[in-house]
Amino acid sequence: MIVKYFGLILALLFLTSCSEEQKTDNKTNQSKSKGKLFIIGGGDRTPELMTSMIQQAGLKAGDYIAVLPMAGEEPDSSFWYFKNDIPVQSKVICANLNFADSTRNFSSMRDSLRMAKLVFICGGDQSRFMKVVQKQNIHSIIDEIFNNGGMIAGTSAGAAVMSEVMITGDQKKDTAYSATYAMIETNNAQYSKGLGFITNGIVDQHFVTRSRYNRLITAMMDYPKISYGMGVEEETAALIQDDRCTVVGKGPVVLFTTKKKIKLKGELIDDAHFDMSIYGSGRSFRLP
Repeated sequence: MIVKYFGLILALLFLTSCSEEQKTDNKTNQSKSKGKLFIIGGGDRTPELMTSMIQQAGLKAGDYIAVLPMAGEEPDSSFWYFKNDIPVQSKVICANLNFADSTRNFSSMRDSLRMAKLVFICGGDQSRFMKVVQKQNIHSIIDEIFNNGGMIAGTSAGAAVMSEVMITGDQKKDTAYSATYAMIETNNAQYSKGLGFITNGIVDQHFVTRSRYNRLITAMMDYPKISYGMGVEEETAALIQDDRCTVVGKGPVVLFTTKKKIKLKGELIDDAHFDMSIYGSGRSFRLP
């Protein structure tokens, strides 16, 4: 009888151990982080900024950077400038993956993109870039890299594409292009769909240098369900992983949030309360 009960106790202990182990495994899987975003606000890419990007990407021997230059009017030049900004001591390989009509059927390019641990999106025109991404059907590959723990980085237009709501830079009421907006009102800014790595925020770039406060506030008026607007200054990067952001480089990163509903009178603000936070280099904060 004693032996029988002893065996039963061992069986219960074994089942309990397996159950706890399963819980631990489930918890580990749930907390597994996706990749990182390295969002540069444009301007010069300093050696310190590029070194930080490479280190944060965790590149190992044999890894390479897949450079997507399609936002630029001269993609090959965009790649050349990016490659020359990589510090020599980094010894990192850069692959120029200029997806275009002439390379549409080249499966090897897609394979090269899929194997990259760091994807860099060059500056230029964000709308041009997204049109190529859609036409060449590579959005899912970029998503796959991020979901597998890779880094997606970009500068200027390459920063704008990070959010789901993408500011194109064009205006409906002022058709002449301007680096900033002269007005804060709805039914003026134009938007498109970006890569969507940030779903509850909108990213703007060259932020302080080009005084794009009006533009970002306008976007938050147009999309009231968005939790925040993020403006990234030149020579600065917002390093984002999960819900945390760290400022790298020159700084700052400017964050707009609002807890109250924006009230409008026609197309103008009637009542709005924004919280503006300015974070300098090295600062880390939790995203809303």
